[in-house]
Amino acid sequence: MTKLRNTPMETVRFLAKLTEQGRLRWQKDGPDTYSASAAGEKFKVEFLYYMPTDECMADRAAVRLTGLVYADFAVGTVGFDEICRMLATSELELNKWRTAVEAEWLKRFNAFKAKLRKARSSPRRKGRSKAV
Repeated sequence: MTKLRNTPMETVRFLAKLTEQGRLRWQKDGPDTYSASAAGEKFKVEFLYYMPTDECMADRAAVRLTGLVYADFAVGTVGFDEICRMLATSELELNKWRTAVEAEWLKRFNAFKAKLRKARSSPRRKGRSKAV
């Protein structure tokens, strides 16, 4: 009998798949921290900076994934790249939703403005009182 084990990369790939399917949505909790939950499990992604610095634009050194596993992936590794892609996929879904909402609002706003212009330009009927 083969013992099943969950490697960090298997977890990353599984979470990426769930994210692509829209079954796992990542929320940005801070500048370098993201969280998600599914089926009672909580997941956290945190980008790490190993060297203390006062520089504003310091580079990320690693990414930490917690939830089912506790793993750090250094910059340039497959794990780091896969987690970045996963978060970008989630952000893309959020951007699609925002774009759709903004498009609907713009459509309704433009229709409202057109109605106002039409009402302003239409001639009044004679014999009607101007007072309402």
